[in-house]
Amino acid sequence: MLFDPHSSTWTDVSVGERRPLSQSHWPGGKFSWTVENISQQTIWSIKREKHTVIVHLGGPIRRIETELNGKGLSPGLPLAGDIWIIPAGHSYQSEALGGTIRYAELEFDQTILSALTERNVDVRPITYQIGHSDSFLHRSAVRLAQLTQHVDDLSALTSASLGHTLLLHFFTTYPGKYNMVRRLTPRNQFNAHQRKLLKEFIADHLQGSIMLTELASVVQMTSHELLEAFRHAFGTTPAQYIIEQRLRRARAALLAGNKTIATVASESGFASHAHLTSTFSARFGMTPSQFRASKFTGKVLRTSRLQSQT
Repeated sequence: MLFDPHSSTWTDVSVGERRPLSQSHWPGGKFSWTVENISQQTIWSIKREKHTVIVHLGGPIRRIETELNGKGLSPGLPLAGDIWIIPAGHSYQSEALGGTIRYAELEFDQTILSALTERNVDVRPITYQIGHSDSFLHRSAVRLAQLTQHVDDLSALTSASLGHTLLLHFFTTYPGKYNMVRRLTPRNQFNAHQRKLLKEFIADHLQGSIMLTELASVVQMTSHELLEAFRHAFGTTPAQYIIEQRLRRARAALLAGNKTIATVASESGFASHAHLTSTFSARFGMTPSQFRASKFTGKVLRTSRLQSQT
C-alpha cells in the first residue's frame, strides 16, 4: 500500500500511535517520514550527533511548546512546509497537542563534506531554526516520501541523487552566505574507459535492477563521486539516463514485433505494463500501443519533456 504525503485522511491511526512509513539512507544523510496521532499530549525529544531537520508535512497542531537547550521558544502553530533545524549536539524538546499529523525527518552528517570537496571544510556552526520556511526542502521531503515507498532501482537512484542535492543545499544555506561549501574541480570525472564501462554495464543490465552502489563499483568510486561525475559526463542523473535507455529499448521492441506490452515492459526493465505506459506517455505523449500503431498509420511521434526525477 502506498501512502500519500499530501493526504489528510488517516482514520486508522490510533491515539498516541507513531507510525513510521518509509525511510532512506545515503552517504552523509538519512530520511524518514512518519504519521502520528497527537490527540493526547505528546512529548518529542531530540539530541543527536548529526544535524536534524524536521519538516511538517501537514495535519493539525493546536498547541506546541518548544525548548532548545532548556530555553523556551515560541514558534507559533506550525503550517505545512515549516521546518525545524536542530544542530548536532543540541537538546530539543517539544510538547504538542493536536490531531493526526505527518512529518519528515532528515539527518545530515557534516563529516562527509571533506570527502565531497577533497579538502578540509571549515563549516560555520549551524544555527537552529524553528518554524522556518524552505520551499525547496519541503518539496524535496514530499518527493522523498513518495520515492522511498517504491523498491525499484530508479526510485532508489533518484532518492540518492536528491539526497545528495539536499545535503549540499543544507550546508550552503544554513546559516547563510558565510557558510559556502565550494567544490574544487573534482577528480570525480570519468575517463573514456570508465564512461564506456558504465554505458556497457547499463546496457547489459537494463532488464534487471541497477543500483547506485553497483554503478559506483564499476568505476571504483563512492556513490557521491559517481553522482557528480555522471552528471558531468552524461549531462543528467543515472536515473534519468537509465529511463531514456529503457525507453529506447522499449521503442525498438514495439516497432520490431508483436510482443505484448507487458512482455516489452519486462524485457526493457520496467516494473509493469502500467509503469511502462505511464513513463512512455509522459515522455512521448502517447501510449506504447498508440506508438506501435503509429508505424502503420504514419503518425509522427510527439516528444514532450521528460519529467524531472530529481
